[in-house]
Amino acid sequence: MRYNIVHQTTYTYDRSVQLFPHIVRLRPRSDGWQTLQQFQIQVEPEPMGLTHVNDLDGNIATHLWFDQALRTESLVVTIASQVETHMVNPFSYQMLPWALSLPFDYP
Repeated sequence: MRYNIVHQTTYTYDRSVQLFPHIVRLRPRSDGWQTLQQFQIQVEPEPMGLTHVNDLDGNIATHLWFDQALRTESLVVTIASQVETHMVNPFSYQMLPWALSLPFDYP
């Protein structure tokens, strides 16, 4: 199954602010269960720099940094991804007895 995902995060401020470096963790990962087909990130205002870095857990984090002379009243990050899943039956898992009632009683 193929999923087209669009996510938008909007920060608004009550006055003009200076933007410091941000780390965005919204990129779906490719693994044995799914494959990332497409990924696009759009940031407003446009960052001075943008790079993708593997974190310690194998996720790809997007690092953003901005012109320090820039002042803005909002920051908008829009992600568009396309993910292909490989599971034939997404309900193919075992329900353990401790997880059948709320609250969970973790072993």
